[in-house]
Amino acid sequence: MFRCFLLLHINLPSGAGGYTPSNGVTVATVQATDADTGIFGQVSYSITAVSNSKNANDNAISKFRISGSLGVVECIGSVSGDEQYTITVRAADGGTGLDQRFATTVSEGIPTGSSVFASPASDPERDTLQYSMQDITNNNIVISDFVMNTSTGLLTTRNFARETSTSRSATATLSISITDINDNNPQFLNNQLFTFSVQEGQNSQVAVGTVTAVDNDAPGTPNSAISYSIQPLPPNTFQNQFSINSNTGAITTVQPLDYETQRVHYFLVLARDNAVDSRTGTATGNRQCPGCTGQRTHLHRD
Repeated sequence: MFRCFLLLHINLPSGAGGYTPSNGVTVATVQATDADTGIFGQVSYSITAVSNSKNANDNAISKFRISGSLGVVECIGSVSGDEQYTITVRAADGGTGLDQRFATTVSEGIPTGSSVFASPASDPERDTLQYSMQDITNNNIVISDFVMNTSTGLLTTRNFARETSTSRSATATLSISITDINDNNPQFLNNQLFTFSVQEGQNSQVAVGTVTAVDNDAPGTPNSAISYSIQPLPPNTFQNQFSINSNTGAITTVQPLDYETQRVHYFLVLARDNAVDSRTGTATGNRQCPGCTGQRTHLHRD
């Protein structure tokens, strides 16, 4: 947008009196031209100031108006014939203005007082310019990280950091869960000798006894879930005479036992957790018969 100003000196005729907006009188017509095309060549007019030579305190600007498109100046207030008025008329085209936008970047580590931007403004008549900077705000908070030299238009930095400039704060709750690793072996509950008695000659699926182990890793995870298995130990030669419930540790017979054939049975009970890197606990047992009326099994914990 380009602007120009015109001073009009109005001497009112004798007998001039009160005028109103409805019966205003034309006192002057101004005209400005612009060689540009389109909106850049469309000129509009406005009154920016009016002074009364007889009365400096007179609200003179309210006594005149101008047609924005035609430049016709009218008197619409109470005046007297001996008064002289000076009217400042502004003519402006329809461009977007002399205001320009510039962009630059600044490192947060830049020293205080470093140059950020130099205004390229100049005056064709080489008049001295004065510079100012409007407040920079963020969410209605004034940012004071920069300062402008009013004489040179040079923009420099104050002491700031990107993280602390116009700082805001937020809070969050952090919950840290510690995951379990499989670092505990299954342990059998009893340190004492397990003694189980079984009569010979009984049918299969006779209960011998139950062994129980625990694992101190996280409950309800494969690290602490235990499976049981049973193996014979030398000098045992039995095949498939005993079985163990892999979930409960309950030991039962698979077939009838014969005291005369095998008086003592030795067992290796394995308790293994279900982790990928599984760990194992063991218990050993032997079965003895103090008499001939039956068979007795003893289990020892390793």
